[in-house]
Amino acid sequence: RKLLKPKASVDQVLELLQKSYCKTSDEKSSCKVIKELDSYDDNNFKVQINDINYLLKVQNGVESMKYMKNPTNSAIYLQNEIFKQLDKHGLSSSLPIPPVEEKVQDISGDEFPGVDFSTVSIHTLPVLSEDHSPRKLIVRLLKWVDGSTMSDAKTMSIETLVEGGIFLGKMDVALDALEVSSSNLGEWYHAWDQKHVSDLRPYLKYITLDRHRSMVESIISRFEQEILPVADQFRVGFLMNDFNDANIIMNLDSGSIAGVVDFGDSVKSWRVLEVTVAMAYAMLSTYGKTGHSVAAAAAILRGFTSVYKNLSALEKSHIQLLVVCRLATSVTLGAFSYHQNPGNEYLLLHAKPAWDALELLTMNPDKGFSAAVDRLFDKACDFQTGVDEKNYTLLDNSDIAISDSELMQRI
Repeated sequence: RKLLKPKASVDQVLELLQKSYCKTSDEKSSCKVIKELDSYDDNNFKVQINDINYLLKVQNGVESMKYMKNPTNSAIYLQNEIFKQLDKHGLSSSLPIPPVEEKVQDISGDEFPGVDFSTVSIHTLPVLSEDHSPRKLIVRLLKWVDGSTMSDAKTMSIETLVEGGIFLGKMDVALDALEVSSSNLGEWYHAWDQKHVSDLRPYLKYITLDRHRSMVESIISRFEQEILPVADQFRVGFLMNDFNDANIIMNLDSGSIAGVVDFGDSVKSWRVLEVTVAMAYAMLSTYGKTGHSVAAAAAILRGFTSVYKNLSALEKSHIQLLVVCRLATSVTLGAFSYHQNPGNEYLLLHAKPAWDALELLTMNPDKGFSAAVDRLFDKACDFQTGVDEKNYTLLDNSDIAISDSELMQRI
């Protein structure tokens, strides 16, 4: 995958932008490449067409090949369908922008049967591996969601996280209604899909501290003993699978949620995982780091369940363990990434809050703490105390705004 990461230059991006997406006769003046953005597998650029901002994404060679080979059973197709579905429900995300119609015809569709040229274009561009360059890659022009990431917020109230949960609940209501032609769309293997927690075992050797390794080993065992035997009763749906403060776009002046970006981890999996992934990351948020990590998770849950009414009693009973499983996945795969890149202290810095959250939830000597967390999560699901059901307006959430230390004292 790394060998096939796109390596398009600014000039090449400007050329393809003019070729496939600019409409005016004076195309050079209407199209601009503002800057390249960080991306793990793809090439992302902030661009402008007629002074309107967009995200231009040059897809990794692996995903490009999968899409061109089987367009309607690929990650790119799933993401596009999700974006269009969210737009129908008034939720802002990275909606694909159609290429200019007359210019799409310049690209031979005969070579790529089934490709939806209303959502993608195809261009020949270089990748990191010279042996594989140049090659045909999928390019998408996507709506730019204006605002700043939640992670940029210097301070955060519990109501902000409740609102994040409300947005997530609305998103999953929309995704439950998404109809696609392929019944197995999204059912591919993904290491960050929490159905596969057992597959963390080969990576345990990269965790350097014995107590941390033992902690994750115990979590995997609990997952196999408590989750897997009942997992066939969990409902399944399309997930974003990565609702965290780096992907949530906010209007920092008003504090409202503007939209959500980055659906690269989207899969079809257990519906309950959507909210437990978000809860795990909320524990590491600005508010969570003020000593309110469990309350931060409860806030996401309150917002989510105020809108999304379909979580079963069984699913709710396993929420805490599934949150723990996501944290365990994050620190374990993070340890593997650090092993591959030992000079990257950034990875260690961002792993520490996750380890702290794991220790809080699993290593507290008084086992009553787990029961106290469950009680707080149960209270969070009593949405009427925190959210107006009809208008989804934020009311008083002081009943769940409990510090971690206070929660331990209440055992």
